[in-house]
Amino acid sequence: MWAMLLHASMAQPPPAPIPPSECPSYCTSRCTPICHGDSDAMARRCSSIRSDEYARCFNGCAGQCHGNSGYARSSSCVIDSPCSPCACGSPCAQRCCKSCTGSADGAYSMCMMGQSKDFSYCLSSCTNVCTSECVNGTVFAP
Repeated sequence: MWAMLLHASMAQPPPAPIPPSECPSYCTSRCTPICHGDSDAMARRCSSIRSDEYARCFNGCAGQCHGNSGYARSSSCVIDSPCSPCACGSPCAQRCCKSCTGSADGAYSMCMMGQSKDFSYCLSSCTNVCTSECVNGTVFAP
């Protein structure tokens, strides 16, 4: 059995390196999905940051409201709600909703600015390393 496997592996020629002229397109096609995956994961983190920031801010702010604050904290006064009396209850909770939505949107925007820069950096870095290795003959055709 071992001899058959050895013979079978010896019959196959080793993979050829990718020709240098094909390296840029090969590396772009290899790196783009990797960087998109990283970018998508960061976008999900940014969405989570937005929700977490709103909840933290609103709970702290509504805790300072008097009267209807208990209702405000347990109502439908959530991120992306209309911040209306129906959703938020007291005027204080409505103000908290509006203020905290702005705070959450700011945190989200800052995160997403970093996300787009990270994608560009990832793609540039990945393709540079891949192209260098490819041109030197260390990247083989699949």
